[in-house]
Amino acid sequence: MSQEHDIHIKHAYKICPKCNYEWQTQLDLLNDSTLYILGFQAALAEKDEGLILFNHIIENDKCNTTLSLKVSDFQKLYNGPLFDEIKHKSDECSGFCSDIENLSQCSAKCRNSVARDIINKIIQNYAVKVAQKRF
Repeated sequence: MSQEHDIHIKHAYKICPKCNYEWQTQLDLLNDSTLYILGFQAALAEKDEGLILFNHIIENDKCNTTLSLKVSDFQKLYNGPLFDEIKHKSDECSGFCSDIENLSQCSAKCRNSVARDIINKIIQNYAVKVAQKRF
């Protein structure tokens, strides 16, 4: 007679694809001072998902890679009105989404403006900071 065992496998929230560092929870990730927000890859079509790009910077080039996480993973950090529409290149659009490194807040009633608000909340309230601009 076989006996079944209840096996609990602990899954990390996110694993760095280069150095294999594991963030066990989203809070661990947000409070990691080795992560820098590089930019925001905006949703440019209704079916697209916006991505927050993080650089994992460890001294002496031990990692230095980029991770992408869906903006929707951080939805709980936002408490304002939600918008389903993408207003990219519309009359309401400020054009910020054409530049991945531009994290400025946008006034358009757009899914991407919600994402920008979430990113700014991360920068203001957690250890993750903004990466220096590339040349």
